[in-house]
Amino acid sequence: MGEEKTQKEEKATIIVKNVDQEVKETLKNIAETSGKAISEVVREALKLYVAARETGAQVVKGIAAATKQVISEDLITIKNIGELSLSKDDIISFEKKIAFVNIDKLEFADDVTPDLFKEKVEQIINVKELIVPKTLPKALFIPKCSYVNKIIQR
Repeated sequence: MGEEKTQKEEKATIIVKNVDQEVKETLKNIAETSGKAISEVVREALKLYVAARETGAQVVKGIAAATKQVISEDLITIKNIGELSLSKDDIISFEKKIAFVNIDKLEFADDVTPDLFKEKVEQIINVKELIVPKTLPKALFIPKCSYVNKIIQR
């Protein structure tokens, strides 16, 4: 007989001391413009940092290498958006591969083909809800995802 385990999201209080005034102001501004609490902005920043650390062996070379891996010159980074829907034509219009970062709801239209997705979408990081057409195999898009709360195939 196997034991049934339930997974609870555990939250702990972490106190961060000696935060630069500039960082504090930036966090405050991001929170105000996004309508989120500062604690939520900090949690998202920590998730993004952890995701960057997990993106590959280059991260071991330091913070600069991690930044290049996540937000490289060879990528177009689309970030900090509430809701975004993209069609085949939208994706084709981008000249480089795309990284989607910190988006509440990201939706790919039914006309987005597996080949186009593979060619143009590099990473999907910190997305609350990802909606993809059933024509996209899970093996194609799941490896590109980090910190995605909910995936819907329609």
